[in-house]
Amino acid sequence: MEEHETIKNPKLLKTVYNLKKNYSIEKEEEFYKELRISKYLLPIIIKSNNKIAIVKINDASGKEYLPSFTDWENFQLVNDGMNKTQPMVFTFYDYIKLLDSDLGLNGLVINPYSHNLVLSRENIQFSKEFPANIEKGNKVSVGIPEKYPHLLVNKCKRFFSKECSVECAFLLQMVKNNQISLLLVIGTKNTEEIFPRLDKYIGEDLANGEILDIVALDSEFGRNVTAGYTPFYKK
Repeated sequence: MEEHETIKNPKLLKTVYNLKKNYSIEKEEEFYKELRISKYLLPIIIKSNNKIAIVKINDASGKEYLPSFTDWENFQLVNDGMNKTQPMVFTFYDYIKLLDSDLGLNGLVINPYSHNLVLSRENIQFSKEFPANIEKGNKVSVGIPEKYPHLLVNKCKRFFSKECSVECAFLLQMVKNNQISLLLVIGTKNTEEIFPRLDKYIGEDLANGEILDIVALDSEFGRNVTAGYTPFYKK
């Protein structure tokens, strides 16, 4: 059996599943721990002059990423049309070196044809520093609200549809220090204007005693808590 066929990452895939199911700092720490120690399969093409060409993938907006496969089964989902793609065993730090050498790359995608977990450069930088970024004793868990506030979501959608600067929005439930609140994560470059207007617009629709926290997607916290979740609004 060749080396690439022995690459399997059941522990990493389990942490991906747990993280997507119900976010918590502890689950995120486990994910980054497995991410750093795992080996992956990078698709390459060996050209006639024996030079190696790395296969890249693009998202819907044309941004380039490095594909990262956790096992041979997922790697076989690659279809180059001519079966020229071959696997090369890579560590997480090998990927970092590639990203550092090509600033046109936006990050990497784990199992793009199945799990499709996108890690931006910011996520990867965060993983290198994790868990130094976590305050000891500060436990936070995030997930989908048990009682989904459809009226609030619909009102947010109406507001966002009139605001061209809002690209996307996520609604989650956050539990911090035993206090439950709604967490609205918004992708916009105009936070100073949007946030106070939105807070005023939806404030009267919050249930008695209900807390709503609004944070920017373009922040370390915003990017990490939304990993694996689907936005309820997208421009």
